[in-house]
Amino acid sequence: MLCEKPITVSVEEEKILYRLAAEKQLYLVEGMWTYFLPAIQQAQQWVNQGRIGK
Repeated sequence: MLCEKPITVSVEEEKILYRLAAEKQLYLVEGMWTYFLPAIQQAQQWVNQGRIGK
């Protein structure tokens, strides 16, 4: 199961989803597209400039 964020709005809902995924032997993950966030774009620019990372 892939759920776009937010995966739930409460701990109780999350526990229900976790239990259902376990019963059905599925992975439960939350998807988040961060490519266009300003912080990610800045970090990518710094990587490309050799200021951080590889």
